[in-house]
Amino acid sequence: MRQATHKHAGTNAMNQSGVRSSHADSERKTSRVLIVEDDADMRNMLADALREEGYFVDVFPDGIHLLNTYWPEDSDLSRIAKWDVIISDVRMPGLNGMTVLAGLRRSGRRLPPTIIITAFGDEETHAEARRIGVAAVFDKPFEVDDLIDKVRELASPVR
Repeated sequence: MRQATHKHAGTNAMNQSGVRSSHADSERKTSRVLIVEDDADMRNMLADALREEGYFVDVFPDGIHLLNTYWPEDSDLSRIAKWDVIISDVRMPGLNGMTVLAGLRRSGRRLPPTIIITAFGDEETHAEARRIGVAAVFDKPFEVDDLIDKVRELASPVR
């Protein structure tokens, strides 16, 4: 079992804005996962684990990079449809992951199923996650295989 506290080196380079992306085989339909996590070791380990399972993965180091890259002020938020599942940490510099998700939900757009990961999984955090429609909450440390199973469940065509 892989535990989320393990360090795993990444194989793809980030661009200058801190965004890393990988491209899976373009001939097959691949589910797309977005990871928003400020801890580089955790972000890289999760991205690598999901890539090993065949997922196309985009990563952002925090909510601010995500919003500035994909939802500038003049955007219609249409790019959110490109992901099948979003995985976000809660406590990150700048914008709290729950704040970003709640704001996107208030925009009126349908968000993909979202998984929250947190080292601060108190009852209040879990209640807030349920209130904004989060599909699952994983308290750190967690088993990466359990997270992958949840991604597989949420990314499947029939939900």
